[in-house]
Amino acid sequence: MFTILNWTKKLNISPEFFVKLAYWFYIFIWINIIIAKIISNFILKYKLYFIENLLFTTVWGIGVILVQLSALYFYQSNSGYMLWAIGILTGGLMLGLAIGSRISGYFTNYKLTIRAIGISGFLWGVIFLILSYQTSRLSWFKGSFLLLLFLPFMIVHGIISGALYPQNVNWMQDRGLFGNRRMGVASTFDLLGASTGALLSGVLLLPALGIRTNIIFWLITLSLAIPWRL
Repeated sequence: MFTILNWTKKLNISPEFFVKLAYWFYIFIWINIIIAKIISNFILKYKLYFIENLLFTTVWGIGVILVQLSALYFYQSNSGYMLWAIGILTGGLMLGLAIGSRISGYFTNYKLTIRAIGISGFLWGVIFLILSYQTSRLSWFKGSFLLLLFLPFMIVHGIISGALYPQNVNWMQDRGLFGNRRMGVASTFDLLGASTGALLSGVLLLPALGIRTNIIFWLITLSLAIPWRL
């Protein structure tokens, strides 16, 4: 919010403008998801059916960073400090990404696995939303005890997040999409979403709408984005 207030002074724009902009960002994403699903599943079934899956990858990348930053900010608001804890929590996320990527390779049914990953991400978002309403109870935990509570959350979040990339590569390989470029394409759409999420979450979405509203909108977005056709 301090970022937005600073912008409002420099640009002479009301804070409500940024709030509306954040709402319109989600509306824009939802409209694109719906259009992609209509095109992929009803209009050009056998030509561009992969559009919604690549869009899902991008949306997933946005959500991974949004939930990560939300968890870090939520931890800071409850602990009163970040400092060295940000390294531990981010390290936990990266460890989870590595574990998720490794485990995901054992699942050969990519159709089922990709949908299961999407549903798991949705359920994990619901858990975080519930956790965000327990601020008074979290105040019981101090210092390292609160860190030990958040660290497993970040690891599991990383496991769920990291499991998607290998399955997307398997999906592209099975469908004969993009040839030897499939790993680069999967990585591009994933990182495109992650970079968008990092930029917008920090400077617009979280300051304008807060953690809870963003998580609710992310759950709506994810439920819309889970692919129908694989």
